[in-house]
Amino acid sequence: MDRTTATFQIEYRLEGKGRHRFLASFHLAPGWIVTPQEDGWTARSHEGGAILKFLWRRSPELSHVHAEEDLHSPSYGVTRRARTVRVEWAGEVPCRIRYALMMLDGKRA
Repeated sequence: MDRTTATFQIEYRLEGKGRHRFLASFHLAPGWIVTPQEDGWTARSHEGGAILKFLWRRSPELSHVHAEEDLHSPSYGVTRRARTVRVEWAGEVPCRIRYALMMLDGKRA
């Protein structure tokens, strides 16, 4: 974590051999809106204020980002509609992917 920019730098090392299909899921709180972008995606709270920004630092080749309806369970037996961001790709392993996650307030975005 870089405290000066409130950014998490994430790196995944995917081990193995051969070609594989991958799916990474990012579950958002109910009411958040997602905007896919060429270099990642941005999610905003419907209440305003909070913004979550995902930026590729080293993206997989031919990745596809989309958001879909899903369910969030805040407690046992309770579900609410929420969005999930899905990142899909196929590629050779071993490989590395890197991205940054930043939480911003609406004034900094």
